[in-house]
Amino acid sequence: MTDYQALAAGYIRAWNERDPASRRAAAGALWAEDGSYTDPLTDVRGVAAIDSAIAAAQEQFPGFEFRLTGTV
Repeated sequence: MTDYQALAAGYIRAWNERDPASRRAAAGALWAEDGSYTDPLTDVRGVAAIDSAIAAAQEQFPGFEFRLTGTV
């Protein structure tokens, strides 16, 4: 059984991680090497591309942090 709360917390952690090596590791823990991520601004495949998309979002929105506001 999947622990959705832990999965969501890891996702938030990856998006909030500012250290490049730690962010890449967090993304690698969540996505398969050939996994994909799509939102209105990007459509990427692979952990390296997902990590780059997160880094770009952090540059576009400096200081912004995601947070869970309840249970999953």
